[in-house]
Amino acid sequence: MKTEESQIKSLRKAVEAVFGSIPVTPTDFELLSADIRHRTTRIISASTLKRIWGYVSSNTSPSYSTLSLLSKYTGNGEWYSFVRHYEGTPPLPIGSGFYDNGVIAIDSVMPGTRLRLEWGSSKTVELEKMNVPFQFIVRSAHNVKLLKDDVLEIRGLAVGRPFFAENCRRRDANLGAYSGALQSGISKIERLPTTN
Repeated sequence: MKTEESQIKSLRKAVEAVFGSIPVTPTDFELLSADIRHRTTRIISASTLKRIWGYVSSNTSPSYSTLSLLSKYTGNGEWYSFVRHYEGTPPLPIGSGFYDNGVIAIDSVMPGTRLRLEWGSSKTVELEKMNVPFQFIVRSAHNVKLLKDDVLEIRGLAVGRPFFAENCRRRDANLGAYSGALQSGISKIERLPTTN
């Protein structure tokens, strides 16, 4: 799999092809922003576009939703679909279908059960089932936006599928929904020994 920077570079080239030119001036970025809004009915600011194209410096990576909006502008659907298309890998089967390989039935997971999820080259989350239906607490997280002690609701887990959680909470703050493993799906789900 290519690095994220090369994926974003491929996305920039695809956006430039649809736009018809390479944005290099503030006016170009304003025009690109307007064209994206016209074609997608979604708004992306010229300043965000400038950061993605390196016109202004930034210490942050673009969000998944920003990359998905640009991907939709190019006609490729969500960001992970764009990446898989440009890497020549088949899309994940996100439509309907049956699968049972590596499926965890959340309603049968007992409180105190610990699960370790892995995806990408080094992304991991260790979860512990709480005594509330579908609720888990993050016990450790590596290279993801989740933090230790975040509380999540998870309805299902399966190897090869994305990781989705809802009603994510960090202390007293409601974070909304979380998604991970969108490009590759979860590569491994491991039940860990329980701790006392």
